[in-house]
Amino acid sequence: MAFRQKGSPYWYVSITLPTGQTLNKSTKTANKREAEALEAKWRAELYQQRFWNAPNPLLLTQCLKQYLDATTAKRSHRADQFRAVTLLQHLGEVSVYALDSAALQGYVQARRLKVKPTTVNRELALLSVALNHARPLGYTAVPNATRGLKLREPETRLRWLTEAEATRLLDAARTSKAHYLADWLRVALDTGMRAGELCSLRWGDVLADRLTVQAANSKSGRSRTLPLTPAAQGALRRQPKRSVWVFTQPDGSPLKDLRTALRNACNRAGLDPITPHVLRHTCASWLVQRGVDLYLVKAMLGHSTITVTQRYAHLAPEHLQACVQALSLNSA
Repeated sequence: MAFRQKGSPYWYVSITLPTGQTLNKSTKTANKREAEALEAKWRAELYQQRFWNAPNPLLLTQCLKQYLDATTAKRSHRADQFRAVTLLQHLGEVSVYALDSAALQGYVQARRLKVKPTTVNRELALLSVALNHARPLGYTAVPNATRGLKLREPETRLRWLTEAEATRLLDAARTSKAHYLADWLRVALDTGMRAGELCSLRWGDVLADRLTVQAANSKSGRSRTLPLTPAAQGALRRQPKRSVWVFTQPDGSPLKDLRTALRNACNRAGLDPITPHVLRHTCASWLVQRGVDLYLVKAMLGHSTITVTQRYAHLAPEHLQACVQALSLNSA
């Protein structure tokens, strides 16, 4: 029987899934008769699934929409929406039960002629999580044929600044019209924070010798506390306290985009333009070159897995030399 939940204009129904789990599901309608009709339809589909082994019908459009509706707070939600459109344009309004290996291999072959392997892999990743997301919602027989289709991505060159280049950039930034730029660069280089984490930094997260990256601002969804170098401490102290934000526009609003100011500073320093993320790569590269353990680098940068941090391992060749020396002792 349809019922209302407090604060919602829509009717809900309570349905027992084949797994025995009870699901309270919104009908997305404020009309009680429409809600009861949907309830009858869903119960009939579940009956067929339970006693006739008929799969619960689910179109690709529905599958993607269910996942996107449930992940609106995800940082890549906007990008996922575009990827969903691409998937629907190429695969069509098809049942998810028709998405077998042959169908998806055809998709991959067609897409790789137009876009980079990285793009194809991101689209397949979205399809995979959307298919998996449908199972707890009662679509227990949803197949997932995306496994094994991931394309090999070419290794990209890791851009980072030498200490001499960083010094030139900082000197150029001090003459920038953007009053905050030099200090912002100093803190970014000394902490490895993401641009979004640094732009959203609040005074309440800053102490004399350390700062905290709040979970809400972290890509990994986990908070972390970072020690501050004396140079970074001085950079933070020089910021005017116009609002709760540390780095602000003259009106006290948080910084949004530093790309133009950073590009202009690079030009004055005689450097090829860089993005703010290069500063994060630079911090990690300097740490590894100075012998800091990769797991400590992972903790400082807030990487989700050690695999991400291992991109910087080649910058410490002396570690490999130590391995050769150890093997030489055994073979002596």
